[in-house]
Amino acid sequence: MKSDRPWGAEEIVLNTEVDFDGSYGDLCLKRVELDTEEMTDYHRHKRKNEILFLEQGLVEIRMADDYHELDEGAAHFIEAGEPHQIQNIGGSVARLVEISFPFDPDDAEALENPYA
Repeated sequence: MKSDRPWGAEEIVLNTEVDFDGSYGDLCLKRVELDTEEMTDYHRHKRKNEILFLEQGLVEIRMADDYHELDEGAAHFIEAGEPHQIQNIGGSVARLVEISFPFDPDDAEALENPYA
């Protein structure tokens, strides 16, 4: 089911329990749409690691005091505890695939919210 967000939308495609190197938890795959010139909140996860794969568009990932530009076909790893924010810097909707483990929908701590 697709969920609207202030910055676009996201949809959980897969959420299943797995054994990952002896760690049990939910593996989640999401499709994320980030509208033109929009950004997620600046946040971190206590336990969840993420891999972001950019299918379409151009985004910038803010990581603490560092910025990484992500082009179509590129991926970026975000380790648990690492503050991050994704901003669409392209001229059209950006489409990403987010793979996360262990997934917990309540594991996000917002540090800055541009929509508050």
